[in-house]
Amino acid sequence: MPTCREITELATDHREGALPLRRRLGVELHLARCADCRVYLDQMEETIRAVGLALRDWLPSDAARLIAARPAVR
Repeated sequence: MPTCREITELATDHREGALPLRRRLGVELHLARCADCRVYLDQMEETIRAVGLALRDWLPSDAARLIAARPAVR
């Protein structure tokens, strides 16, 4: 099972579904037991959402429409 430090290193790959099955299961087991890492990942998701919303306000409308049409990564 990965450590908390490893979870922070694997967070992006986990979010994008890019981890091999065994590694993904280890991360999910760790997350089931570690509230601090769940909070970390939740904060990361909120930051990504907030930055995405802020960028939409600054981008030309055509670019904002393209971003909005992109399927969410999970």
